Amino acid sequence: MGDTRAAQGVLTRLKNFVRVGTRTVTLVGTVNDWFWYGGNLQAKALMLMLYARLQPDSQLVLGLANDLLASNKTGYWENTSNAGWILQAFSDLVKAGNETNADFTASVKLGGTEIARNRFKGFSAVRS
Repeated sequence: MGDTRAAQGVLTRLKNFVRVGTRTVTLVGTVNDWFWYGGNLQAKALMLMLYARLQPDSQLVLGLANDLLASNKTGYWENTSNAGWILQAFSDLVKAGNETNADFTASVKLGGTEIARNRFKGFSAVRS
């Protein structure tokens, strides 16, 4: 909401609850508080959004992004709420990195069968 100082205070406090592995980020605490905020995946997505806005060059940005991608081995992040927050976090990364010309491939699978695939060259928030 524009209060960078307060956001930075939240980020400083959250650093006490983060353990960084080689390619993962683990959220820790004395109680499983993360459950109350939509679970571990949503907490990581929200933390990624905060880092993308305040410290986009932090190694935690890549660690959180890798961790969230690795948690999606089946093409699904447990539920639509998780998927929505995670996709929003990745959207913030794209905006922060000004990567509007990124190419990507999207696919849709039903069971183990791919039913649709499309390659996209570049994307933008502006519709043509």
